[in-house]
Amino acid sequence: MKQSKRSELKISAWDFTIPGFVVHPAFHLPKYSLATYLFIIIIAGFLINQTLLMKVNSNAVNQKSQVELTASPPPSLSAFDQNIIAKLKNEGKPYPILGTAHNHADMKVFMNGQPFNFAKPEYYMKSRLLHVDNNQNLEDAGSVLHMHAKDVPMWLFFESLGMKLGKDSLTLADGQILRNENGNTLKFFLNGKKVGELENYVFQPLDKLLISFGPENDPDIQKQTDSVPNFAKGHQK
Repeated sequence: MKQSKRSELKISAWDFTIPGFVVHPAFHLPKYSLATYLFIIIIAGFLINQTLLMKVNSNAVNQKSQVELTASPPPSLSAFDQNIIAKLKNEGKPYPILGTAHNHADMKVFMNGQPFNFAKPEYYMKSRLLHVDNNQNLEDAGSVLHMHAKDVPMWLFFESLGMKLGKDSLTLADGQILRNENGNTLKFFLNGKKVGELENYVFQPLDKLLISFGPENDPDIQKQTDSVPNFAKGHQK
């Protein structure tokens, strides 16, 4: 009986087979040294390891970002804002929505020739809608108005400080009322021009506002107008 010839596979340092893998007769692995194969395996392992590390680090960064977002929620309305908005809603009037704007203007208030100082902790951030904010530069802190919603009138800012701004009077937090009487008047200037009132005015970016109480024909009014600073431009984007 004739025995069939079987091809014998010689295994050497140059050739190897994988169980279950059929090698085509014409297929030949490149003949590299054993050291070269080991180097290729090491490099492949390194690349796989780096890919896995990048994925782990990416997941860690995403988780950290989620934690930071949870730990630092966006600013919310103050108690004053909530009361004002509720009142406007009950009256069927339009009400401001936080986050719909971010504008800045410069303002100064003079009372009998003296500038009023808004750069105090008791005046900072009383409303999230319209406020003055703390700053190392106190003149900046006391003069720059920050508006974070559309259509926020000036009366809201003063009311948040316990004051009341009207067309003919300004009521301070201590109850003192500055009104048009005895030769003194409340005057309003917008970008250097006299206007009838600012109570219902919604300022535009980089406006310059002046409110002055004193003699009707105050000789210092031009100096006061010129003294309105120009810090708002450093905040406006």
